[in-house]
Amino acid sequence: MALLHRLEDNAVTGADLAFYALTDIAFCRALIWLHQLHKRVRVVIDRKWVRSCPSAIESVELLIAAVIDVRHRNPIIHYKLLILTYKVDIFVSSGSANLTTAAWNRNDELFVQTMGPSRYVAQAMFERLFKRSLKTGPVFNDLSPTEPIGFGSEHTGYSA
Repeated sequence: MALLHRLEDNAVTGADLAFYALTDIAFCRALIWLHQLHKRVRVVIDRKWVRSCPSAIESVELLIAAVIDVRHRNPIIHYKLLILTYKVDIFVSSGSANLTTAAWNRNDELFVQTMGPSRYVAQAMFERLFKRSLKTGPVFNDLSPTEPIGFGSEHTGYSA
């Protein structure tokens, strides 16, 4: 997975991501590694979807336990956005893929990646989104599992 390898690049100074579905534990561990190196890591999630999927709850719990700034929005966050900052540049990846096993192994996905001038537009957009998002606290009252309604990203663990 090319995005995971980009996270492991020592030149990365920070990672900002906003994702609808986040269940990739290896990706979460790479974010935690960056954070432990005192690099900025900020995450915006879709709380409603996360609550519908036990593996998503586990992923977000890992990030919060590592004291990573995880936020959520009340409206659906349908972003699939990763922004990696470097000392003199910014890398942006966006497209149709969530951070899930299904995205990497089963689905046909679109990725658009850039290091050109448009990266600053994406960074400004993330800054606005992050500032308007609510802090997701360490107590998971707000992430307790719910019955999924109308989600189609991957199997959630609930039977119909």
